[in-house]
Amino acid sequence: MVRHYMSWTYSKSSRMYQELNDYGDKFYMVSLFDFHVNYINGTHTDGTITGSIPGAEMEIVNKWPHIKWYLCVRNDGYEAAFQDLLDNAGGAQDTFISEIQRLINQYPFATGIDIDLERGGSSANTSKAVALFQRIANTVHARGKLFHADLPGLTGPGQSLGGEYWCDYQQLGQIFDSCTIMSYGYAWAGSAPGPISPRGWLEDVYNYAVTVIPSAKIYMGLPGYGYRWQIDHPTTGYRGTSWLYTAAVEWMLGHYNHTDDRPPQPLIPWAALWDEDNMCPYMLLHIYDMQIAEDRKNTISPFVQGDYGGKTFMTAYRKTQTPSFVGSVASRAGDMYDNHGGALTQGAGYVSSRQPRPLEEGSEEYEDEGWAEYNVSISSSGTYDIAIRINYPWFDKDYITISIDGSSYSVSQPNQWYPLARSAHWAKLATVSLSAGSHIIRFEGGSTAYGVQFYGFNICQSFTFTMDAGQAEWTLTPQTYIDVNGQEVQAADGYRLTLEVLRRAPEYASIWNDDFRSYAPAEYEEWNSALFNNYYTTSGGTWIVQGRAGLASHLKQTSVATSQCMLDYGSFGDMAVWATFSFTGQEAGIIFGNNKVGLQNGKVVLYANGSQVATATANTSGSNTLRVRVRGSECKVWLNSSLVITASASGSNRIGLYTTNASIDCTLFASGDAYWMYPQEAVTVTTPAGTQQLGRIVRTGVDWNSVWGYIRVPAGTEEANTRSETISMDWDYLHSDIFNADRDLTVIVKADDIGIWVSRLYLCDADGASIAYYSDVNQYQYWMDRAEFEWGLQGIGVWALGQQDPAVYKYLPSMI
Repeated sequence: MVRHYMSWTYSKSSRMYQELNDYGDKFYMVSLFDFHVNYINGTHTDGTITGSIPGAEMEIVNKWPHIKWYLCVRNDGYEAAFQDLLDNAGGAQDTFISEIQRLINQYPFATGIDIDLERGGSSANTSKAVALFQRIANTVHARGKLFHADLPGLTGPGQSLGGEYWCDYQQLGQIFDSCTIMSYGYAWAGSAPGPISPRGWLEDVYNYAVTVIPSAKIYMGLPGYGYRWQIDHPTTGYRGTSWLYTAAVEWMLGHYNHTDDRPPQPLIPWAALWDEDNMCPYMLLHIYDMQIAEDRKNTISPFVQGDYGGKTFMTAYRKTQTPSFVGSVASRAGDMYDNHGGALTQGAGYVSSRQPRPLEEGSEEYEDEGWAEYNVSISSSGTYDIAIRINYPWFDKDYITISIDGSSYSVSQPNQWYPLARSAHWAKLATVSLSAGSHIIRFEGGSTAYGVQFYGFNICQSFTFTMDAGQAEWTLTPQTYIDVNGQEVQAADGYRLTLEVLRRAPEYASIWNDDFRSYAPAEYEEWNSALFNNYYTTSGGTWIVQGRAGLASHLKQTSVATSQCMLDYGSFGDMAVWATFSFTGQEAGIIFGNNKVGLQNGKVVLYANGSQVATATANTSGSNTLRVRVRGSECKVWLNSSLVITASASGSNRIGLYTTNASIDCTLFASGDAYWMYPQEAVTVTTPAGTQQLGRIVRTGVDWNSVWGYIRVPAGTEEANTRSETISMDWDYLHSDIFNADRDLTVIVKADDIGIWVSRLYLCDADGASIAYYSDVNQYQYWMDRAEFEWGLQGIGVWALGQQDPAVYKYLPSMI
């Protein structure tokens, strides 16, 4: 297949006209970007088409008659205008079709019509779009012309990056004669820096497209433009500024900087770098060093390295308790007792009590309650903290009693979201006055919940603890660059550390979180049903866990049946409960209290006390995350982060999964407190400027728990309404204070929250620094080869003429 090249006459620049005039023989198709629907009240349309072809373009049209010239009609992204055409509002579609006929009459040289309609909304508009496209095709074909369409990039049915769910490749592909898939704009002015057309996305788009559209109808859309994102300072607007290839060249020549192209920032010729993963060039402008997760020198857990989409980052998935014992005078491990007796169980480092058993089979005499004694000697009298190391292994195994010289003291799990539950940890039992001499510490099994594990104690002058998410240390080196005058230069006004981070909205304080890895089978073994049955009770159906031990796995109910899988505890307070699952059959979902919320085909259904109280239409195909939250009598339901139901239903004391004449495949079952939440947003950095916290968001109307780092959102309020700052789902940038540096410097990043990802550290010029991506001829050659030889496409279409690397014309075959 010949490598066909097409573009649009968008810019109307002198360079555009010159290139089209000089290299017209290289073009197979050009879309004349000169027409748009008429706008009424700003965004609506009556269907009339305005615009005309400039004289300069007509001269080139006459010079290069071999080019397939198309008349491009657009809506400039106005959703209301597109909707008017789809709905034929006020006869807008009828008028639009008549106007297309008028254009064909007015410009008979045109090969056809190019339709560029964008922001068409949801899949509810698909049938309307198909009907509109069919009507356009019938009109154009009746006049002996061709119909070209500009389509959004889809990676599968209904899988649109920009919300263009109206578009159905399979149906529309049967109607038009050719199309350009606009597979650019993945990164944009308001996004994090990155490739405009990343390789992974393009591969997904075209691997899918050729399965539903004849490949010979498709042009691969590529960008002629780029963006420069300034990352050195906070902003409430877009960081990105669009630019042309020629602007990138000006930066490479050292003609531009971030201080209006004059001092104080030095003018430096910047080398372009090549992104091997995405096959495109980029630049780091006035960035004097960059470090990634792997470059760290030291790490303190639980700060760990992760990987997503080939990009590494540091994060913490949990916090660990760091205890402090000041002036410790005595300590003992739980299994190092001096005396013991009764119904006592001993484990590795601990003791616990159990239900007493008959002394003999059939006897009515039972063991004594379990106990263990520890003799300690205190050298000096005083007031001491008694810290004990314990584990509450289950929700109803949540209190312990210890006596000191016969006086009893108890401590219990303070709340349902206690972060240290089901793990060995330290807690303060009491502050007591002890005389010098011998004392007896006694584990009282009879007044302790059976199964609570006692790992020992520490008697000290002061016991405190912190909850830590770990930290990492990097070494940054301020580079010395050569400016346009050949002089060695560094930043004129100091440096600023910029962290590339991914922050998330707060999540409900965890009560239960299960991805079923603990029960998954090891190689050649059965799944651990015994452990599973310690936590869950099932009824009906066939419940199994499939996967691999230690890795996230699947809980499945494999038969089409009515069944339940309930967590073995029934005294929870208000909670949020969520599950990620797919189902086949009638219905599957979540049980909470005496209520249920489930998914049916195309519907979310809520039941309260056995009666259906609310429904919502939704796409329930594939895997979805269903979430329900109960606060008093208010019940809210979300499907994949979208609120779909608000109703009255109280109670979440017990939780589980259910199926009704269905099977289920669940990959996550979790719950959290309905009010308490943990932020995922802040770190503390140490630089030569000092130590400062970055990323903490100011909220109003919430309580802050400094021990756990949690917030409490009151009833009647959503967390998002307590802050004015939006938490992006994209990479964002946090900035230190300005500092000076002329040698290697150590930077420490400490995670204040779990869940925040720290990907890269940039040493930025305090006067300005940017990351820039653009396209060049090497990128075009790479994708032209794949378009031709891998997917058999018609060619490539570059947006837009006069913006791209002009070297592309050297590698295009002549069409004459």
